[in-house]
Amino acid sequence: MTAQSNVAVLAKCVVPLFALTHERELLLGGTGVLVQVANGPAFLFTAGHVLDEFARSSMFVWPQDGQPVKITGEGFTSEPQHVGRSGDPVDLAVLRIAQETARSLSTAGFLFADSSCMSATVPDRGVCAIIGYPHAANRPDIERTLEGKKVTTLYADPKVIFATACTQPDYDRARRSRLLNIILERQRRWTKGNDGHADPRHGLKSPSGMSGGAMFSLGNEDELELGQCSPQLAGIFTRYVDKRRFMIGANARAMAELVRRDVRIGV
Repeated sequence: MTAQSNVAVLAKCVVPLFALTHERELLLGGTGVLVQVANGPAFLFTAGHVLDEFARSSMFVWPQDGQPVKITGEGFTSEPQHVGRSGDPVDLAVLRIAQETARSLSTAGFLFADSSCMSATVPDRGVCAIIGYPHAANRPDIERTLEGKKVTTLYADPKVIFATACTQPDYDRARRSRLLNIILERQRRWTKGNDGHADPRHGLKSPSGMSGGAMFSLGNEDELELGQCSPQLAGIFTRYVDKRRFMIGANARAMAELVRRDVRIGV
């Protein structure tokens, strides 16, 4: 299976997270990734700073065709040593999802990635993909009816950015550890839509909104050329460093460590 043909399948475990404001409006607040342990609990992973944004609002997933699903569950997060996420190099959060909520998400067409596909081993210079819901491609349209009532049309269109796995010197420059982080270098020419084709309308100069999205390792170039694409969930995207085109995330080992207090995930 090629990288492009994998995009639509991989995107089904990546969900748009909407916040319900005090004005009773839904706004796109970030991205989440659905993971389930075989015959066990289901989880939603996202960036810690994304979960922070939902501290005073409810979290919903709203599929393009269907009703919004409210996300409820017990949550854990990597904690900074002081107020603010600038001191938290992991920046990861996870919610254990209630069974009823998991069923509603499945009915809405989303899939749960099996925890067995999580891997913290990413080959240097290997090809990777980040999937999420950027604000630039999902800005709401606001119109008014003849009666003057405001109507908001929401969008939930996932995008994929292809990237290259970084080497140890890049981790040193970014002051990140391979034990808990993953760093990818964004490939400008590989910004794609969900159908695997370039979308000139959304160059995605900024991946804002993709925080909390999935970082998949697709393998090295030789494997891709032979059609031997076996995607592994390598981490959760948390930060973009524009100057170096670094896409930084919490890796699969950090994901497993965060939920290990509740249930064991082997990575």
